[in-house]
Amino acid sequence: MKKLVFVALDAKEYKKHIVKKYPDFDIKYVSLKWKFNLIKDWIAETKKCIGNDSVDLLVGFSVGGIIALLVAKDVKPKKLEIISPSPFFNEVLKLYRKTILNITGKKRIAEIKNLSIKDFKKYCKTTIYIGSEELEIMKQTSDMLGKQIGCPVVVLKNKNHRNILQ
Repeated sequence: MKKLVFVALDAKEYKKHIVKKYPDFDIKYVSLKWKFNLIKDWIAETKKCIGNDSVDLLVGFSVGGIIALLVAKDVKPKKLEIISPSPFFNEVLKLYRKTILNITGKKRIAEIKNLSIKDFKKYCKTTIYIGSEELEIMKQTSDMLGKQIGCPVVVLKNKNHRNILQ
């Protein structure tokens, strides 16, 4: 059976949607925790969960999309799907509203300042999915990423961050 790794904050909350969307896969969930964790912690957790397993499909949602992209270089999945990637890149920091900066936190913002979209390459077949009803900052991030890594950005009509996995 093909192996899928799904990476997201509280990933198991999306289990019913992921199982339905990917019925032919053996699915492993990497459930990231927001509180007291940084991007480097999420990368380490994801790599640890994957271990030496081969991955047919690596799927990341929101923050998990960025983490999946960051670990793809090392875990070498056959295919990568990034769904509603969080705007965790230096190029889009200037677009953050004060409330987003406060929620993200100073330590994560410091990490984001070191993440540049320009540093990413295509490591495997990659597709980015974004909802037509997402925040503009998310759409811009998706477009910039798609152009940089040379992959399609698929816009899902009438979808937003809350319902894109349904």
